[in-house]
Amino acid sequence: MLRVLFYCFGMFLIALGAVITINANLGVSPVTSLPYVLSLVTNMDVGITFVAFYIVLIIIQIILLRKNFKWINLTQILFSTVFGYFIILAEYVVGDFVIPSYPGRLLMLLVGVSVLSLGITIYVGTKLVPVPSEGLVSALAQLLNRPFAQIKIAFDCSVVLCAVAISFIAFGELRGIREGTIICSILIGLMIKGYQKAVIPALDKLCFEPLHGL
Repeated sequence: MLRVLFYCFGMFLIALGAVITINANLGVSPVTSLPYVLSLVTNMDVGITFVAFYIVLIIIQIILLRKNFKWINLTQILFSTVFGYFIILAEYVVGDFVIPSYPGRLLMLLVGVSVLSLGITIYVGTKLVPVPSEGLVSALAQLLNRPFAQIKIAFDCSVVLCAVAISFIAFGELRGIREGTIICSILIGLMIKGYQKAVIPALDKLCFEPLHGL
């Protein structure tokens, strides 16, 4: 139960961090870029486009892995739906808040990346179902026999390129992808590495050590 609670808390922090970076308007993270651009094109809430994006990624996993697909991973649909609601909740919490200056928006971006990175660290540390984006990366790494990190970079680049193409087709200009996207790409990994030193041991103690004493 603690693992599920921390998993959900981590997802909420990811949603909150994503919304803060969106409000900063300096460019969103790579994985956020495509759902965000789709929300602009369709005038739908970004929480809804996130759920749709994640469901497509799950379908691709099933097609790629076929018999090797573990059906327990269909719970990704449940968690994706929950994440969509967390995005909507985070939008309600943050509202239209933005610091009206470039340094202020840069500060917001850094805060958003920090919160998002902490959320990723917590949810990964619970060792439960991966989010669909990482599930697809794992499936591709398995099929292509390539390192996860290498496929992750290629996946993120592909998502950003799709977002760029759709943005230019729909609006004739680039939207949602700016210098902040590059900053997110660099800082998220570094911040996760830093958080892991303190967060993972604490999570292990809370969620796993009591089990060993039973």
